[in-house]
Amino acid sequence: MSAEPGEEWVYVDLGVRFEFARLKLYWIARAADGSVQVSDDAENWHDLMALTGETGLVDDLKLAQPRRAATCECS
Repeated sequence: MSAEPGEEWVYVDLGVRFEFARLKLYWIARAADGSVQVSDDAENWHDLMALTGETGLVDDLKLAQPRRAATCECS
């Protein structure tokens, strides 16, 4: 959680290009809305899916088709 108001994000470097079909996010303080993005170089990002204003502290996101990426970001 940022000390300042404004946009916040979480970035995960997978270390290598990895194929995945599911993401599970565990929230301490749930984001009101946002998106999940993926990248192979941490510079060029591609939207994977939107995060909706659901309730609860766990998002279990199942992708329609597997994706490959080296990094993942939630913002």
